[in-house]
Amino acid sequence: MSNSGRQRTSRSSSVACIAALLLVAVSTHAAERVRLKHRKLPVSYVEYEFALKKNPAGVPVLDWELFESRPPRIVKRSQEAVTLENELFRATLLPARGLIYSFFYKPTQHEQLWINRAAMPIRARNDTGYWVTWGGIEHTLPRGEHGASHALPWSSQVVKATPEEAAVRMFVTEPLTGLEQEIACTARLGRRSLEVEITIRNQTGRDVRFSHWTNNMFAPGGEEQLGPDTEFIVPADRLVPADRPFNSWMKGMAGPADSSPLRFAKAWMDMGDLMSTPLREPWFAALSHETREAVVRIIDPARTPGFNIWTWGFPPSISRQRAFTARPPNLGYVEMWNGTTLDYSEAALSVIRAGEIISWREKLCAIGGIKSATDLRRQLPRCLE
Repeated sequence: MSNSGRQRTSRSSSVACIAALLLVAVSTHAAERVRLKHRKLPVSYVEYEFALKKNPAGVPVLDWELFESRPPRIVKRSQEAVTLENELFRATLLPARGLIYSFFYKPTQHEQLWINRAAMPIRARNDTGYWVTWGGIEHTLPRGEHGASHALPWSSQVVKATPEEAAVRMFVTEPLTGLEQEIACTARLGRRSLEVEITIRNQTGRDVRFSHWTNNMFAPGGEEQLGPDTEFIVPADRLVPADRPFNSWMKGMAGPADSSPLRFAKAWMDMGDLMSTPLREPWFAALSHETREAVVRIIDPARTPGFNIWTWGFPPSISRQRAFTARPPNLGYVEMWNGTTLDYSEAALSVIRAGEIISWREKLCAIGGIKSATDLRRQLPRCLE
């Protein structure tokens, strides 16, 4: 080959190499951006809307006699969904329900929340008389377990959608109190955590008693159900059974939060409510030892000093499973709650003054490669990046 031929070949190779590098750079740059997408998401559940009636206050209430007069029918219907996605996670919201439905951790390709394969209404001690077992994470207002806002149609708005940041606000006015509830979710480039800002506004002209609780339905590890070695990590001195009759089986099992057997799913012989002494640090977590990954909630303990753990019991009987899902088998999840009051009682309710606005920030984060609770504590700063 002549020198000129060699030069042309060398030049062509160099151009091809540069083009390939540019393509990789462009592809990498394209992948490293935040995306916001609207889509239709099919969700299966036991049809119940035909039995809903509004009470005089405007709250949807389930007519259980009417609901149970028909055989249960599982339907699959499209829900409006919004995904917030960066290079580390994909969070899926169901804005019309005010629900964080999914938190998918990309490095392990695992879901971190419990998603019911077929949700169903169940009886609940709240102003609606029911609750639907969708899964995910809900934010409840104005009092009691699951509140009333779970049953209301929420509105939503895209606040920001750029390659560096995407944000959606979900909001509703709760008719019993007139309080305005807003949940704003933000994904940022390079951040491990979904940021969640919670705002309560009292525009009623009077003081209002209320509580706000976040119900995190965790099932880390990707199976959309608990593994027996899932550990509930609570940075408190002691775990404390709630004073309720069905907690009697916990007698002698509570105690120090870092050594009580109740910190593992497999020790829960039945359903129960487990509380704790005040959290020493602003977080709690569920760690799957089977897959060595944890899902973490970063909180503001000054705003939400209340804490509670609840599960189905492990392993749940088939009758227990059928009480919460229309498509067993499923080993369930752990509810890890944080709230503005110390418990769900009327006596514990807080007061928001006329014209007052209360707002605080929380974060949802997943971390992989976790070997122990001590290891998780060492790696927690990654959630705050």
